[in-house]
Amino acid sequence: MNSSKETAAPSITGTWSCGDGYTYHIYQHESREPSHGIFVSLYSMLNGKVTNVGVGTRVDNYLRFTWADTPETNLNYNGTCSSEIIDYNDIKKLHGSTLNRSIGTFKRIKLDR
Repeated sequence: MNSSKETAAPSITGTWSCGDGYTYHIYQHESREPSHGIFVSLYSMLNGKVTNVGVGTRVDNYLRFTWADTPETNLNYNGTCSSEIIDYNDIKKLHGSTLNRSIGTFKRIKLDR
């Protein structure tokens, strides 16, 4: 069973923007092992194409994930990113390797599911 802190936190599942032209789809999954955090997956899109994918965990109001560009981008970059969930509609990037993509605050566009 999840801790009360994890259960009370609002889901970040939804569609997000970051002012870089990309649309981010973030999914918060049910955690199978609450001691390790809540599993999170994400992908970004630009012009109808998936540009990168990532997986990670949420612990309280912090996210840490690993991401990689998809073959369609011809970029072959990857890295890690740490972010803080500010509130229901804002996620702030704290640090990570993103080549100036996804820097700043994610803004919720739409609530999914």
